[in-house]
Amino acid sequence: MPTKFRKNIWVKRGDYILIEPIKEGDKVKGEIVRILTNEHIKHFRKENVWPEGFKEETSKEENSDDLFVNRNRPVIDTDTSSSSDSEESSNEEDSEPECNKGTKSIN
Repeated sequence: MPTKFRKNIWVKRGDYILIEPIKEGDKVKGEIVRILTNEHIKHFRKENVWPEGFKEETSKEENSDDLFVNRNRPVIDTDTSSSSDSEESSNEEDSEPECNKGTKSIN
């Protein structure tokens, strides 16, 4: 991994970070102790230790899907029936394509 990325931490939107203050140093004021994901938050809520100030904001996120959706991929309709497929294929074999009607082939 390139050195400019070695000290970077990537955090997903909706995650929380626990930070402890650092007394030494001028530029750095705190240190990341833990990154809380949705699984951590659900566990803390179950144990009733999640802070009151964060309950409203995260309750909206509970209804959203936990899975990442890749919007760069085309959506494929998985609703297929074998009877309609066989009918379409037989109709395609019987009929001549629209672009070829009224034209003669030269061999």
